[in-house]
Amino acid sequence: MEQEVLILPVSEESAKKRTITVQFSAMPGSRTAKITEVRLLSRYDATP
Repeated sequence: MEQEVLILPVSEESAKKRTITVQFSAMPGSRTAKITEVRLLSRYDATP
């Protein structure tokens, strides 16, 4: 089975919140596949 990757940018306003909720939903008439990994990445800013 081929792995699919989906990258969704998070708005700056949402990124400043303490909690971000991610919801996975099946399309009508279908079933969801097994979710094996979720990553939340942030950019690193090296400026002081």
